[in-house]
Amino acid sequence: GSHSYLTPTADRFAATASAVAVLGGGTLGEGLVATGLPAAPARHDEIRAGLAAARARSPRLPLVDEAEARTILGAAAGADGPVPGWMRLLAWFPVAGPRMARAFLISAEAPGIDPTDRALLRWTVARRNRAWYALSLAEADLRRAGFDDARLADLAGDQATLDGAQRALLVVADTLAASPVACTDAQFGAALEATSPATMTRVVHEVAMESLLDRFTEAAGLPAE
Repeated sequence: GSHSYLTPTADRFAATASAVAVLGGGTLGEGLVATGLPAAPARHDEIRAGLAAARARSPRLPLVDEAEARTILGAAAGADGPVPGWMRLLAWFPVAGPRMARAFLISAEAPGIDPTDRALLRWTVARRNRAWYALSLAEADLRRAGFDDARLADLAGDQATLDGAQRALLVVADTLAASPVACTDAQFGAALEATSPATMTRVVHEVAMESLLDRFTEAAGLPAE
């Protein structure tokens, strides 16, 4: 038969306050603090301002010279075109860097998600994280997929130009990026009903990989490309 994770809570945990879940009030246990709801994702005007500032900024951390980075990263860096900033940052780690670069590339090329939907997922997570470098990469992919200024503005608003399945996917992506414990069964179930188990497995992985990219690129203050 089918397996379910919806099992009764063990007695020893039933009366224990969560250290991570959003708390709606009541007495907190010793050493615990209430977790506030995540801030709203960036509005369209905040996105435009954030990207403009990111284009003009200098990285907080130095990047490996492009030629040296290509040597360190090997095939992951590609044979043509400039080596992107995130790869030049990873090139400081000659063992882990190439492995991580390959992991991002494999994730980006894995089957199971339409390329436009993958760009939408990456854009949504980067928007939530206010990760301007990563957001600039996702926006460039969306523009190549035919998104103009009006559709990008709608994406940060009502999302009327997206279909129902895409909107359901982006609700899950945004909620997971904001706080995984806040993603409800109903939200995930709606996206699952509109897609498939295989797609949702890829979505969860994409959100995790994009969040990782967001964290280290924004910490380094990489300028938008």
